[in-house]
Amino acid sequence: MVCERVRGDTRKRSGMRVAQDRFPIAPSIAAEAADWIVRQDGGPLGAEETARLAAWRAADPRHEAALRRLSGLWDRCDALAAVPPLPLPVAARPRGRAAMPGLARRPGRLAAGVAVAACLVLTMAGPLETMLTRLRADYTTGAGERRSVRLPDGSTAMLDSGSAIALEYRADRRVVRLLAGEAAFQVTPDPQRPFTVAAAGGTSTARGTAFLVRREGGGAEVTVTEHRVEVAAEQGPARIVPEGWEVSYGGDGRVGVPRRVDVAAATGWMRGKLIVEDRPLAEVVGELARHHAGYLGVSGAAGRMRVSGVYDLDRPLAAVAVLQSSLGLRSMRVTDRFILLYRPKKI
Repeated sequence: MVCERVRGDTRKRSGMRVAQDRFPIAPSIAAEAADWIVRQDGGPLGAEETARLAAWRAADPRHEAALRRLSGLWDRCDALAAVPPLPLPVAARPRGRAAMPGLARRPGRLAAGVAVAACLVLTMAGPLETMLTRLRADYTTGAGERRSVRLPDGSTAMLDSGSAIALEYRADRRVVRLLAGEAAFQVTPDPQRPFTVAAAGGTSTARGTAFLVRREGGGAEVTVTEHRVEVAAEQGPARIVPEGWEVSYGGDGRVGVPRRVDVAAATGWMRGKLIVEDRPLAEVVGELARHHAGYLGVSGAAGRMRVSGVYDLDRPLAAVAVLQSSLGLRSMRVTDRFILLYRPKKI
């Protein structure tokens, strides 16, 4: 299997450090790499999955690096991987990594999935990346924390959970760099000093008073709650986004087409509420995970289930319990720090 080849390469180089290994893995790439590692250990990949893995590895050099680094981490996660999946109706538990069955076949792989994701996110991607971001930031929030900050010009920034901003105020401009997470800005007008939020290679310049910026994957999403905002990316024309609309920019370096948005839902986190309508469960749990100091995830087909409702961001575990009960799901837990929801196999 590819996984074995990657491990072999890692062991051959175990006596030295590769410079690239000193840099953190982006959380989104880390999660994808963890998923591929678990899939490979579950058994030989089919032709379609093998092609998908090859395309994923070739799409970005960071993918290959993440896969190699996670292969090394896997050996350090044996203790977590061996936790017995007591909540699950398992007839026989796996004895080691090589014996782990595929998730689609038996639930034993759930323990491995929790172990890999938890080890990766908490041991590498989470703490290290958070530490480096905090060193660059002027204001930050931890998991489950929201914070309102009064800026030097009288404007305010409200930071969501796990967010960070850095200020760059000059005589002719006001720039706030969103380093992580999401923030809502209430801008004090000053025609001589434009107010701009820079994030993920793009900028959002206030043409009014209030808007939100959220880092999303390799790009950002901008939601305008009052007046207008000019959004620009590395390529293509800028767009003027009116009140009640939102726009995204991402990997292609261009600003997308603005779309209408439910402002009450978009700003729900400012009131401690996650308001969703007909969204995939994986996205909803991903939002809750941002407000929890640990790992929350969804496995397989359960992630595609559609969800609507209002959930308390200050009590993410209670929200997960409601989702699990209402959707008829089960969970794999390694304490409340590591929770994976999945759909039970029909008998």
